[in-house]
Amino acid sequence: GGMLLALRNSSAHVRKMAVDVILKVAHPGDEQVVAALADSLTDENSDVRRAVVDSIKALSAPNSASTIKKITLQLLSGEWYVREAAQDTLIAVTEKGNTLALACLQELLTRTEWYAREAATVCIRLLSHACKCQILDELGVTRQCQIVEVMIDLTQDPYWKVRLACLNTLQFVANRRDKRVA
Repeated sequence: GGMLLALRNSSAHVRKMAVDVILKVAHPGDEQVVAALADSLTDENSDVRRAVVDSIKALSAPNSASTIKKITLQLLSGEWYVREAAQDTLIAVTEKGNTLALACLQELLTRTEWYAREAATVCIRLLSHACKCQILDELGVTRQCQIVEVMIDLTQDPYWKVRLACLNTLQFVANRRDKRVA
C-alpha cells in the first residue's frame, strides 16, 4: 500500500514515519510487509534503519524462513551499517540453534567478500549453542560439532577481522576438552 511506497520517499523523516505507521497498522506475521521492511535495512539514515529493525522484530513471526533468508542476504551489503542492522534483526527474530539460519550463514562463509564472512561468523556465534560434545563423549558416542570444524578452518582466513570473529566464536562454541581446538 501507500506506506510501503513511502519507504522509498526522498525524505528520511517521511520514511521513518512510514515505518512507524506500518508498525502500528500491520498484522504480526505479514510476510510481505516484513519483506518490504527488510529491504529498508539498506536505508542510509540510521533512524530509519533502527525503526526498521524494531518493526521487523515486532512484526516477524519467530523463526520465519522467509524473513531469515531475506535478512541473511543483507549481510552481503558492502555498507557496514546495513550489515549491523541485519545482524541485529536476525538475532532478534531467530532462536538459537535454528538450522535454517545457521545453514544460510554457513553459505556466506564461502563468499569472497570478507565482510560477509565476518558478519556471518558473528551471527553464527550469537545463534549457536555451546558444543556439548563432552557429554556425548562420556556416553561413548562420538559426535563432531560441525560449527567447530567450520570455525577451525576459518582461523586461516586471509582477512584478520574474519579470523578474530572466528576465534571469538570458537571461544563460545568449543568445549574445553575438544582436542580439535587445542
